[in-house]
Amino acid sequence: MRLKLVGLFLQMALFVLRKIDRLRGTNTGMSAEEFRMDPYENFRRLRNISPIVRSYANQGWMVMGCREAQDILRDARFSSDIHHNWFFLNVLRVGMGGRPIPFVDHPTMLGLDPPDHTRLRKLVSIGFVNSYIQSLAPRIEQLTDELLKDVGTEFDVISTIARPLPALVIAEMLGVPTGERHLFQKWSDDLTGATILGRPDLMRKASDAEQAMREYLMAFIESRTGQSHEDFISLLLNAQQDDDRLTHEELIGTCVLLLSAGHETTTRLIGNGLYALLQHPDQLQKLRDNMDLLDSAIEEMLRYEPPFQMTVRFVTEKTELHDARFSKNQLVLVCFAGANRDPRQFDDPDKFDITRANNRHISFGYGFHMCLGMTLARFEARIVFRELLGRYAEITCLETQPTWGINPFFRDLTHLNVIVLEHPGKHRI
Repeated sequence: MRLKLVGLFLQMALFVLRKIDRLRGTNTGMSAEEFRMDPYENFRRLRNISPIVRSYANQGWMVMGCREAQDILRDARFSSDIHHNWFFLNVLRVGMGGRPIPFVDHPTMLGLDPPDHTRLRKLVSIGFVNSYIQSLAPRIEQLTDELLKDVGTEFDVISTIARPLPALVIAEMLGVPTGERHLFQKWSDDLTGATILGRPDLMRKASDAEQAMREYLMAFIESRTGQSHEDFISLLLNAQQDDDRLTHEELIGTCVLLLSAGHETTTRLIGNGLYALLQHPDQLQKLRDNMDLLDSAIEEMLRYEPPFQMTVRFVTEKTELHDARFSKNQLVLVCFAGANRDPRQFDDPDKFDITRANNRHISFGYGFHMCLGMTLARFEARIVFRELLGRYAEITCLETQPTWGINPFFRDLTHLNVIVLEHPGKHRI
């Protein structure tokens, strides 16, 4: 009962604040279901008001313009540290019911600013060198083939390949035993509930998932210290920069971040990207005719349906930027999805075009907090799309009404059912 009351309180508070925004003309009036189906219409309406919009519901501002988003994301006055905003922090504390807040009470570099962020990123990036990622190709191809083998002519792309593959890849990177890899997919799925403010049950489930993963990794890392392996954890254990090394706490936080961000980004890129192709058969055929367009197609998938829709920043000092006056500690919601469809940056931004030139989207962020795992996400997606289009001569979408996830920070399909026709005797391009 107490949990339901907390959820009701949070929903009522957000309802009142949205009403204030609506009275001020900065709330488009779209229902939650309408927003889930097409958030881009909401972002377009807000951008038409201003590239940067005052939002009481978000206790600060919403940024919809591409240039404005880039400027804020690289400006040190806009922090990633939630402790600059007591209201949002306490909303999370109430929702968590005394449990640790994921990524806050055990910080990762995602919530740190320079110089702490700079130090961690230098150490962690050693494990993400291109040569290491390239070395994963044969195993990722093998896993993809195994997941698609014997699935039949009708299957759900999300549960068959998009969700399990990234979790398996990350588990392999960490050197986790085969029989324990299913845990990583469950933890990753649960962690996404941390930002659903109206659902304290999901928020607390996310906290429990983070704690379970931390306990697992703590014991696992301890068991591997001093041993010689060629996995990601060993690379991080041995990483050194100017006589500096990661602490065990920092190593655990990095692995948690890798699981949550790396897994979910790739899952959504594969699901959203294939759905976009199936909804635009002319673009799908163009790609089939010329697989050299695959890299360009993946960038357009990222721009058109970004896996992460938005991120948050917190103002560290009174600031004026692009005609907006930010007060200290205010929250700034930087909308990747809105910026990616800014007509000042992209010609015909609502068109899905896999040959789009100069496609400088910000789906992986911008500035010093750009996603460290973006190379791996692109690499996995490239292998999956080559496998899907090489294996199947036809892929037909069965979804007449797609079901999108409820978390506004993410854009993901809960399922993507298809019918396929295999190339006779052929499995890979």
